[in-house]
Amino acid sequence: MEKFKNLSIDRIPSIIQEKDWKIILEKLKLVENGKIKRACILLFGKDPQKFYIQSLVKIGKFKTQTEIISNDIVGGNLFKQLENTLDMLKTKYLISEIKFEGIQRKEIIEYPYEALREAIINALIHRDYSGTSNIQIRIYKDKLVIMNEGKLPQDLPVEKLKTEHISKPRNPLLASVFYFAGFIESWGRGTLKILEACKNQGLPEPDFQNENGVMKVILYKDVYTEEYLKNLGLKERQIKAVLYVKEKGKITLSEYKKLAKEGISERTLRRELKDLVDKNILKSKGEKKGRYYELSK
Repeated sequence: MEKFKNLSIDRIPSIIQEKDWKIILEKLKLVENGKIKRACILLFGKDPQKFYIQSLVKIGKFKTQTEIISNDIVGGNLFKQLENTLDMLKTKYLISEIKFEGIQRKEIIEYPYEALREAIINALIHRDYSGTSNIQIRIYKDKLVIMNEGKLPQDLPVEKLKTEHISKPRNPLLASVFYFAGFIESWGRGTLKILEACKNQGLPEPDFQNENGVMKVILYKDVYTEEYLKNLGLKERQIKAVLYVKEKGKITLSEYKKLAKEGISERTLRRELKDLVDKNILKSKGEKKGRYYELSK
């Protein structure tokens, strides 16, 4: 609570003068008639899981949809869950690339830190705490999924999350305390920040799904998944060509011939490679006999 006091000075300047924590909790509407509310336990409790056993974050790294490689459970109050979940993702589960800009060393995590932070905050403050499930973060080879129990309001369809919208927090007390602590800049922009952060890092646009009472935020590391390529209407051998380039770095016409079935003319294969270039999936390098193709992004 002392840490919260320091974090909230910018938005509640008078808090620095207040010594009585009971008064502060009353002003935050976390105490009523001398009794603390459930939100107070989740936000500031020493052991919220004593009262809400399901208020945990589960992190798992998956080899397939069913085969798990490693997992961790993060407990504590919501501030601790946010801090420790981000730290665990950064230090144990995700790869960081080191880059230098002049003499400055920059560490770039494989999924944007800002996008992870916003998605986890959304899961923590919008989840349905009357449910029996935990927040889950599932990490696959090509994507990261953050899941929490809780439906969107009926007048806020999931498609609207990718456009400007008004926030309607499921748990207003949790949201207001996170706002005062400076973790939420302006309600309703969290999902837009996730989109922007992924775009700025050159990643595919994330997806938001709300099905069967579960909210999902899906961050993609690689746009060129087999499912995505099928949705583009590509031929099977074109998909094989793109996956080949992902693995080998490039493909030539002769290599494409080996991937294709016998009987396909060279003219057809050239046309199909050009189609991939026209769709901005591949780009061609070199001239005539020395020509090869690599991913355009």
